[in-house]
Amino acid sequence: MRGYVPPEFVKEVLDRTDIVALVGEYVRLKRQGKNYVGLCPFHAERTPSFTVSPEKQFFYCFGCGVGGDALKFLMLQEKLDFLEALERLALRAGLSLPSQSRDPAWLARRRELEEGEELNRLSLEFFTASLWGERGEPARRYLEERGVSEEIARRFSLGYAPPEEEALLRYLRARGITKEAAVKWGLASRTSAGRVVDRFRGRLIFPIFDPQGKVVGFGGRALVSYLQPKYLNSPETPLFNKRNELYGLYQAKDAIRAAGFAVLVEGYLDAITLHQFGFGYAVASLGTSLTQEQVRLLSRYTGKVYIAYDSDTAGEAATWRGLDILAGAGLEVLVVELPQGKDPDEFLRALGPAAWEASLASALPLLEYKGKKLMAGGLVTARDKLKALRALLPNLACLRTLPEREEGIRLVSRITGLSWEVVRDELLRFTGEEEVTTRLKSDKSAKNKHEALESRACFAAERGLLQALFCRPEILAEVEEAGGEELFTHPPCRAVYSALKEALAAGEDISPTHLASRLPEEALDAAAGILVGEEESPPWKDCLRFLRMNLVRQKRKQLAGKLSLAEARGDEEEVRRCLEELQALVNLERKGGERGNERKGEPSRAARVSE
Repeated sequence: MRGYVPPEFVKEVLDRTDIVALVGEYVRLKRQGKNYVGLCPFHAERTPSFTVSPEKQFFYCFGCGVGGDALKFLMLQEKLDFLEALERLALRAGLSLPSQSRDPAWLARRRELEEGEELNRLSLEFFTASLWGERGEPARRYLEERGVSEEIARRFSLGYAPPEEEALLRYLRARGITKEAAVKWGLASRTSAGRVVDRFRGRLIFPIFDPQGKVVGFGGRALVSYLQPKYLNSPETPLFNKRNELYGLYQAKDAIRAAGFAVLVEGYLDAITLHQFGFGYAVASLGTSLTQEQVRLLSRYTGKVYIAYDSDTAGEAATWRGLDILAGAGLEVLVVELPQGKDPDEFLRALGPAAWEASLASALPLLEYKGKKLMAGGLVTARDKLKALRALLPNLACLRTLPEREEGIRLVSRITGLSWEVVRDELLRFTGEEEVTTRLKSDKSAKNKHEALESRACFAAERGLLQALFCRPEILAEVEEAGGEELFTHPPCRAVYSALKEALAAGEDISPTHLASRLPEEALDAAAGILVGEEESPPWKDCLRFLRMNLVRQKRKQLAGKLSLAEARGDEEEVRRCLEELQALVNLERKGGERGNERKGEPSRAARVSE
């Protein structure tokens, strides 16, 4: 629920927010002219089409069409409602939400999340104190056996859950936390007899942080053999969903940006060991099932990922599953092959950092790795070869540039034993299915090529005129005289023009961020596309002249339809009126659509449409 927020407060928050800095926390941006570009966080792509304008404080993706201001970005990126996003931006700007904006439903949700955050904070406090206190000897001994230093253990805020059934519950109860709350937030559970006990007992604790450094859940490793399962995670809560988190990302994000890549491992200790050896770019996927949500999260920080799962059967199967998810998100993927039966933790401790760096240097690109595994299975018959080819086609289709594709086709030809021409033809057939779908969708919006070109030309002129209005609001009177809103055939352009005109009439600021508050939600994405971009627009007078003439042509088409109906009905009076109006429009069109060019005398109703 949005609640009431004074527009001037929203404006102040947006004025104090640097959208480039905000987006840069999630997307790797590069300067390109006046704007910044990067890979879109909202859809998979390999060529950057996501644009951020520091001048207009807007973002827009030319690939998927999503756009808006800093509030819209944060709402989409963090899956927040309006008030949650506004509160977060306000805090960044050193502001507090006005009391009248705090509607009851939102406040209730905020209080619920704050309860969970506080309970997790207290639990982390208890677990870390237990690890470094008298009761933590079993966990400290285990860490020593595994070679985990105290420094790295403290950096990752490792903890210990004592074996008693109510050790944490007693700690929480002394601080006003009920058993019911502990159960709700996954720190306690009910036995079959109905008793409430600590969920984590006799375990080394791995806190799971979100990218902002807030603890959202916990993982626990059993320190005694009778405890099952060996690894136990927090259940799903309003704060924690295992599918959405990557272990160690909070500690690794700066190193990932600096290195230009991330290394994805399976387990907590794999990630921790890599960090301890100086390889701070490692994150763990909380198990073997990599999810699309985790990949989207990782793609905020890098476009290149090495996958270094365990070299056992389960790890290899997980690697194979994860490859397409990573590639599907537009990431460059390489596979680190470790000796049979080794995980990254064991590999590093046995062979050292130089061997690890060598394994990264020899990592196989996705196509080569898949090809190697497929060839190991034996490609004897034509059927085997075609089956292998079809397994590789989705990855081959992800290669965007011509040199990449040609190299990929040669590689797949070598892997499968099929000719270069066969691989190329199968690839064209595979990608052609998508092209047909795209073409069919395009045909619905433009009946033929001529109409599509005409529509694009109109959009370019409408956009150019709007951009001119932002810079020169004094030309509004001339635009109104030429037809005003009727000039704009694209609904988003018309919505922006209407909002701009209303703001000028009210004497308000006409910056894009302020104007966004006047736009309907469904128009915001497209409006952002109008306002963001560096293409040089034609001079505004040329845009206005083009749109005026387009309006005249549209009116002519409408009158031609009316004339046909009047002739069919035998309505001579209506036929006469239509012919007069059509003649006036023809005269107007011949003379460039300028007012005052129509024949002398009282101008016809149709000729006055641009007034």
